[in-house]
Amino acid sequence: MTDGSRFIFISFEQGNGGHKIGRVISCLPDVHWYSHKDNGINPWNVYFKHTDIRQRYTSKYHYDRLVSKGSLPPLHDYVKDFIPDEEHYYKRFFYPRFEKMGGYELMKKNRLVFCTHEVPKKLQERFPKAKIINLVGDDFRIAQRYMKTTAIFPGHLKMKWIGGENTDYGRKLKTIAKEVGTDFTVRDIWAWDNYKSKYIDKYEDDYWSHVRDTIRSRMWDNIISNKKRKVEKNKEIFRMLKHLISPVDENDIFLSTSIDKVTWKELDERLDEKVSILKEHGLSSHVAFIIQENNKITIDDLLWILASIKNGGSASNAEDTASQKELDYLIQGSNANCVIRSNKIEIVKDPSLGSTKMHSNEIFRGMTSGTTVKEMFEIYPYFWTFEDHMNSVDFNQNVIECSTRI
Repeated sequence: MTDGSRFIFISFEQGNGGHKIGRVISCLPDVHWYSHKDNGINPWNVYFKHTDIRQRYTSKYHYDRLVSKGSLPPLHDYVKDFIPDEEHYYKRFFYPRFEKMGGYELMKKNRLVFCTHEVPKKLQERFPKAKIINLVGDDFRIAQRYMKTTAIFPGHLKMKWIGGENTDYGRKLKTIAKEVGTDFTVRDIWAWDNYKSKYIDKYEDDYWSHVRDTIRSRMWDNIISNKKRKVEKNKEIFRMLKHLISPVDENDIFLSTSIDKVTWKELDERLDEKVSILKEHGLSSHVAFIIQENNKITIDDLLWILASIKNGGSASNAEDTASQKELDYLIQGSNANCVIRSNKIEIVKDPSLGSTKMHSNEIFRGMTSGTTVKEMFEIYPYFWTFEDHMNSVDFNQNVIECSTRI
């Protein structure tokens, strides 16, 4: 049993990109990442050649709660069709499996991020001290993404560890598999419930209406009335994250290498110093390209990346092992205004001509000089882009409510 004080829950509607946020949050120093070849060794490793997680072929940001002993159990919302009784599920399955998979041991070292479609109110009732990120947004955009991702996720879930195949829902899935094939999807389940057939294109309008109505209804239940506070995109990213994982000892190490380190106390000071230098060069919502010397990323390199984001811009980087031709290609591809190398700034595109973007809402893009793949990973803090009517973040509460743009 747990009060949830070591949990960070991301509450979101399917199609609203919760797993992408989970990857960003898992970059924090006291948050566990489910490191595995199928998820990515690091949270930013979103590109892959092969994975056994079928959902990732539809949405590269998806991941499972994989640990060394197997996988941590999902919250009840994921299995409610198999086991409607919530209390029975947690007592009989969730807590025993969580302990068996080493969940409590992991929580002694780091916080655990769980992506869930459960509403914050229910999460707070069961895990009163958990931190919760509640994602809200435009139901039209979320429904559009749902149709392109979640709708075509695999639908044939067996859930053997809870005896799923022997439940009413499990038997229904067996029937669908027999009638339409074992590779059926989420939208095929809807089609079977409504037409007793596999999903076909002529059902699209009906399915779209069902998806959007469901998302709209759930989102009204999901929205929490917090004190209003405007948060400017990118510039508050670090303060939000620091509040999320608070309390943080100011003397704790934020970043370290074999030759340098920076504590949480020193972080703001060093970032503000670099932000001032960027402003002196006329840079704000622009792109900075950081070149790593001797194929090693330093504390200063990382702080330049963070300072660029804090300054309202974005950043990209590459190693100096690339040829000048390759570097020029990468710099041009990132649409950079400046190049930073060994703490020296070179303006390559006049910032007075206006801000530049690598991609809408993108704050960082990891680059490589490899011949086959140039872009290794991206980070989008899209959950810090707020609708005018939902600018609510109250750091005195355990629930942070955010509006997303996808």
